[in-house]
Amino acid sequence: MTFVDSDMYELFISGCPLLEEFLLRNDEIEIPPVWNALVSSPSIKRLTIVHHFPNYREAHDGCWFRTPNLVYLDYSSYVPDWYEVDLGSLVEAGGYGDCDSVYDEEEYPDDPILGDVTNLVTGLSNIKTLHLSPDSLEVSFPYLLLFQFEVHSSLQSLLIV
Repeated sequence: MTFVDSDMYELFISGCPLLEEFLLRNDEIEIPPVWNALVSSPSIKRLTIVHHFPNYREAHDGCWFRTPNLVYLDYSSYVPDWYEVDLGSLVEAGGYGDCDSVYDEEEYPDDPILGDVTNLVTGLSNIKTLHLSPDSLEVSFPYLLLFQFEVHSSLQSLLIV
């Protein structure tokens, strides 16, 4: 399904009160994203977001996750300036700034896909498992140490000198 604008996206979410799993993907680099950086649904339990929009980075300064029953989150996108989260049921998460599947570093060398996910990480109060890619390891680790969970890092390449 393709959303033509943010109103259509919002109508879809509000019209699916029993939706439990949702995948949002945007890798159209020349078309502005229609996702408004808000996921608000009490029924969603599994959420995957993959967004890459180098020509429209200003489209999202913040991000809202109002998903009190969410148990799994995979968020691979730019890291906005701030987050507002309701993730009280979340037990497993991953991604955070890893756009490898849609990101072309040679084409967009100055594209700042990485940022500070501290505000998001502090909202992960019940998390048990956190999957981190090499790119997402720029997380502020003092905040990660506040939580009792397993950190899984998937090493995609290893350089031995």
